Formats: sequence, C-alpha cells, structure tokens
Amino acid sequence: MSASQKCIAILEDDPLAAEVLKTAFDKNQLDYQHFTTIAELQQALPQKGFALLMLDWQLPDGTADQVIEWVRERMQWQVPIIVQSIYEDEEKVVNALSMGADEYLIKPLRQSETVARVQAMIRRAALDTQPQLWLKAGNLEVDTLNQKVFLDGKHQDMTRIQVKLMTYLLQHLDVPLSREHLLRNVWDKKSLPETRTVDAHINQLRKRLNLDDYSQLKIESVHGYGYCCRLEP
Repeated sequence: MSASQKCIAILEDDPLAAEVLKTAFDKNQLDYQHFTTIAELQQALPQKGFALLMLDWQLPDGTADQVIEWVRERMQWQVPIIVQSIYEDEEKVVNALSMGADEYLIKPLRQSETVARVQAMIRRAALDTQPQLWLKAGNLEVDTLNQKVFLDGKHQDMTRIQVKLMTYLLQHLDVPLSREHLLRNVWDKKSLPETRTVDAHINQLRKRLNLDDYSQLKIESVHGYGYCCRLEP
C-alpha cells in the first residue's frame, strides 16, 4: 500500500506476526506499509509521512531502540511509536519508553486491543497538531497562551508542570493516557522522573482543583495503565 500521512509503518521481519497486524488493519480499513529491516524503514522515513510507527523489537539488522533514537534525536519527529516484542523484562520496556516509544506491547498481540490503541494514538497525535488558546471543561478553564488555570473564574496558583499536565489532560478528554505517555509529553524528556511522579502530580491536581467524586470534571485512574480525564454531563 502507498504511504501517506495517514499510513502506519509496520517494521516486522516475522511473516506470521506481520500477517496478524496486516489482517487487523485491513479489517479496520487502516492503511499501512510493511518493512522487514531497519534499513528499509530508515530509507523511507525522510520521504514519507507516517501516522504511526509499529516496531518489532528484534530485527535482522538491529533493534527497535535504534529506530527510536533515529526518529526522536536525528529527525526530531514526534510521530507515535509502538514497540511490540516477545521480551517482557522490565529493563527492555523501560529502555524503549525512556528513549521515546509511546507504548510497549507484549506478543502475541490481541488484534482488537492493538487496533484500539493504534487508533487512539493516531487521534491523540491529530489533537496535538490543533492547539487551542483557551480550554474550558465544566467550571475549569485554562489560558494556554499565558499558562494560567481558573476555577470558578478565580486564578489558581499552580506550578508550571501542574498547569502543563492539566492542559494536556484537557486537550485529551476521554482518551486513556499511560503514565509513560504523560511523562514524555508533559515532562522534559532529558530529565524524566519515575512514573510515580505522575501519580503524585495527579493527586495534587485533584486536591487543588477539587476534582473529587462530586465534581463534573474527573481524572479517573485506569488500572495498571494511567489516567483518563472525563467531563460528565
């Protein structure tokens, strides 16, 4: 299939694993282009825009972290990246996420879940390209230009990270966001804290902005994953 800005790049040398992804994407009318080596993908990246990169960890000519480094550091490109691997050890997961991957999925992949994650990440990326100067959800408002948060019309004294985190959550209402994704997109990637820092900041936001069980706006915990900001009618 021809590549486009809505096309997914699949980097997978295992024919059976590649077929699983192709079948799932075909069923959901998702465009893709399949590569079997890092060299093939690197040759295509500068010329073709992809909506998302789906990378196997172990390839004939290297590993996925080489691609992540190439994309994030050399190309300075924030395209969504999902790593898929048979390796479950924490070191590889942390390494991939800290280098710039947005998700790390363990094989064998569940087709429906994989497609849902891919579609959610593509939606998030599209939202990120449409900045809004003023965000409003219930009784909470954010002036994104001046980095100020207002609750019931009153300015709230908050840290830069708190404002940035709340802004990002409002920009992605109803979208589950992993802790690793929040770290990459809210914190400076050169000084990433541990994932429990996200939990601490979420708790601070809930207390400072009265985002409790009785509020219209909520930051819900997604067990074993992260958080989802929702606005109830």
